[in-house]
Amino acid sequence: MNLTYTKAMNWLLLIPIAIAVGCTSPAKTTFKKDLPEILTLESHPEIGAESVFLTQDLQDQPVAVWTEKAQDSDQIQVLYSRWDGHKFANPKRIPMEENPKVHSESIPKLLFKPNGDLLLFYEVKIADPTSDRVSHVKYQVSKDEGKTWSETFRVHSDNSPGKGHSFFDVALLPDGEIGAVWLDTALIEGGRSVLFSKTNSNNQFGTESVVDSLACQCCRTALYADSSGLISVVYRDILPGSIRDISLATSRDGGATFSNSISFSFDQWNLEGCPHNGPDVVSNGKKIFTTWYTGASQNGIYFAELDTQGKTLSKEKLSPNGRNIQLSLIYGKPVVVYSESVTENGKKGSRIIRMDMTSGEKTQLSAPGSKVSNPVSLAMKSGMLLTAWLDHSDEVQKVRVNFSDSSLPQN
Repeated sequence: MNLTYTKAMNWLLLIPIAIAVGCTSPAKTTFKKDLPEILTLESHPEIGAESVFLTQDLQDQPVAVWTEKAQDSDQIQVLYSRWDGHKFANPKRIPMEENPKVHSESIPKLLFKPNGDLLLFYEVKIADPTSDRVSHVKYQVSKDEGKTWSETFRVHSDNSPGKGHSFFDVALLPDGEIGAVWLDTALIEGGRSVLFSKTNSNNQFGTESVVDSLACQCCRTALYADSSGLISVVYRDILPGSIRDISLATSRDGGATFSNSISFSFDQWNLEGCPHNGPDVVSNGKKIFTTWYTGASQNGIYFAELDTQGKTLSKEKLSPNGRNIQLSLIYGKPVVVYSESVTENGKKGSRIIRMDMTSGEKTQLSAPGSKVSNPVSLAMKSGMLLTAWLDHSDEVQKVRVNFSDSSLPQN
């Protein structure tokens, strides 16, 4: 692949906008090229962010979801802001019965069901006398556009003392329900199983399917469902010899059953522990695209194309210094974003990179000299890609959001 590198757009336009003070961009349509390239999401200038997630509502407008730690408190606040056609509106705070547990591999996520229901998913640490590592995956529901929220429910059926459930992902399924995948309780022999379940019309999770009976114990799982009905789950596996490579399992019956897992990364990463850096996956009905990090001898971040049966068609290394890589599809073509360590003018920092895997074009999205991490992305039908990340260049960590047009053709 012929890789070209382009600088980000005019840095004179990189004027952060705090949505809390109601600043607006000059945009008159959903997105215009005269939008500032980077926006800042916050409820207050002195409050730092803990995580960020991007989703979209039923009008195909982007929604940013982020967490902040309340001043003089350990309480985590979950906020979201909807794009109103011109700007991100003032954020709404979701009332929480419990304090979410937020870390790079497990962040609160908000999804909109086609029937109008909003479901917020998050992890909660459970006080348990047998272990300080017990967590549950919880969710709340709003049936009135976020005006009120339900009590807290569990995604998983098991509520046994000492048994944890965490490192989840969620996705909207073709039938309008929401699928969830997570790492289940720790096994005596080490590792954890991967389970899947989905909502019904009453927003209750039903029968749980086993995706894999033995996987790595603390890397995030990734779930994707395309319009053809293919559900893909990727996760860090435990293979004989404590090899921590990436595996895939798929379902074509709505998640009732999954194929035998297929290890496709071929990294041969021998590790007696967990690297806390999970993979990502998307599919277009014809191919499955995956990304991941490995610390093996050829360490770095990778991208692979697989057919729908799990056969590896191609694999390439993208960066030896990359981390936290994420995938989106624009016009059915894969685009990745990731953080990358860099030294500029003798100073160590990091940057957010976007790479169109079809054209090979790479673009730096974050400002030079930044310290950034944990990017997430959202592809819009218009061909626009939104990328959000955490910026910890200053004393207070903030969420930055970039809007960028795709160079990819529609056909």
